Amino acid sequence: MQAASAVILLDTNQLLGKSPDAPVLRMLKKVAEEAGHDLVLPEMVAEEYLAHYRHDVEDAAEKARGGIDELRRLVPRWPGDTGSLRSVEEGAEQSRRAQLADLFRIHPVPGGAWRESVIREAWRRPPAKTSWEPGKPGGGARDAAVWLTVLDACADSQKEAYFVTGNSSDFGKGGALRPELAQEARERLGQDADLLHYCPDIAVLMRQLGIASAQPPGEDEIAAAGQVTAAVEAALADDDVPFELMSAIPHVALKVVGGFRGVQDLRFDRLQAKAEAYQLAGDTWACARGRWHGRTTLWVCWKPELGLPVAGRDVVLSFTVSATIVMQLDGSGAIAAAEVTDRGRIAAVEE
Repeated sequence: MQAASAVILLDTNQLLGKSPDAPVLRMLKKVAEEAGHDLVLPEMVAEEYLAHYRHDVEDAAEKARGGIDELRRLVPRWPGDTGSLRSVEEGAEQSRRAQLADLFRIHPVPGGAWRESVIREAWRRPPAKTSWEPGKPGGGARDAAVWLTVLDACADSQKEAYFVTGNSSDFGKGGALRPELAQEARERLGQDADLLHYCPDIAVLMRQLGIASAQPPGEDEIAAAGQVTAAVEAALADDDVPFELMSAIPHVALKVVGGFRGVQDLRFDRLQAKAEAYQLAGDTWACARGRWHGRTTLWVCWKPELGLPVAGRDVVLSFTVSATIVMQLDGSGAIAAAEVTDRGRIAAVEE
């Protein structure tokens, strides 16, 4: 039997290394939607995750700048520049922040908690670091801010709450909160303290929610499912697609593009992450991130970067695109319905 409406709170370690379109997170979103759960990120978790993401983007952009500068040295007439990379850094963070807001409700750090978090760090009070080893400063104010936000969210909801964290050294281990934190929860939440549950990972969360895992469809089943192909085709029918394809045509500075004839020969290539599947309220749902290949044709007139203008002509492009698919399975495990919840940017080359 599945749990009634509850609050699910994730720690930073459940997000790092994952994009918001990761199957495990999209499956968790589906679980929350079907059961009416409140899927929550403490504010400090959202900011720490975004800080890591922005750092990774900036690091990649810096490497790209070095490559562009070297190309400009080798090909002096090449018009490429590094200016666009600044907007990539800003835009990437804003886009990722919007994706988080679409998946989660961000619960703010409660008033006074920032100060208390720093004091806990100084006094080595859990979940801040407790070691007084000489030469090692205190740490863990961010963990303390997360914990105080979790308690505040629990007090607000007065529902069953599940705190999912892999930080077993500071928050708990052996399937239970640290005794000091469990005692603090009793002091702050009173009788509602029993509603707070500690989960070391999302798999344990699912079990505590009473949600049984299921066998997800394999690559062959996904490739053969017309519902999946139709869902990806629908996701490639939006207005941004011709512009993404246009940017893939090489060696052109000025372009006039038209005559987009839709997607042809769309076919599944492979999974890009482990598929997830669970039984929800009598239905079985699965989620997978995969890559598809396809072809399309555009009419293009352009002025090459180097050389004389070229008359307009049809251009045939081969492309790949990644997408996250949520699938409903029937009683036999076959795919009965599918929806794209997120797709990546199209990567295309001229044939």
